[in-house]
Amino acid sequence: FIKVLQARYIKYFDEDVLQESKNTLNIQIIKSILSKGSEIGLWDVEILTENDEYTDDIKKNIETNYSFIGRLQVSSEIHDFLELQGAVASYELTDLEIKFEENYKILARLDELGLNTNLSEADKVLVNEDGSLEVISYPSAKDGKPSLSTINGRKETEAEWNERKRKYYSDQAKAVGSWLYKNYDKLNDDKKNELQKLGYLNGEENLKKRAAYAKSKADFNGKSTFGDVVTDVSKGALDNKNTDAKAGAKK
Repeated sequence: FIKVLQARYIKYFDEDVLQESKNTLNIQIIKSILSKGSEIGLWDVEILTENDEYTDDIKKNIETNYSFIGRLQVSSEIHDFLELQGAVASYELTDLEIKFEENYKILARLDELGLNTNLSEADKVLVNEDGSLEVISYPSAKDGKPSLSTINGRKETEAEWNERKRKYYSDQAKAVGSWLYKNYDKLNDDKKNELQKLGYLNGEENLKKRAAYAKSKADFNGKSTFGDVVTDVSKGALDNKNTDAKAGAKK
């Protein structure tokens, strides 16, 4: 039983192997397991068995059912450790956490390459076959004609615009900017701070804009429709006009 735990986790003392884990939360949990195992000397225990068949049976139980732990008559410290170990196997990431990890890794890679990380909502990131990345802006058009961008002080050609459009709509283009824009307010403060450290600041700017909009909306005496606002503004303008007219008559 202990041999299986050793085989499963000792490899994570190698930092490169640890970083291959799917997400930062798993890494934190594994580090806790390594620390707990070190406290109780688990990693240094030498286990000799004459019954390989029995060992295989124990291994099967470990991987499929942790409820048998209570039948092993182990110390409470070992019991706590095994429950922690079981948490790694049973932990399921939410869709938000999975998507955050995917987009965070792409943003971190952009930062390593010295590319723009403060993506707009429409920006996509092209993941090339060789692992290189490109930030692709939306290929806008007006009246059916391409809106050519300025690249390094010069206008892009229509051929370059068409290539940008092809890349933007390819399967390799990831909608990182859109995901961050739509989900930033759902992230906890730690995740927001991680993004800001990478240079993604548009999330905070968008939150400020939403707050300002909500405040301006509330300032219109609780009016909730555009028609109500127009009515208030028109009435105010008419009242001002009448006041000016009365003032002129008095003169």
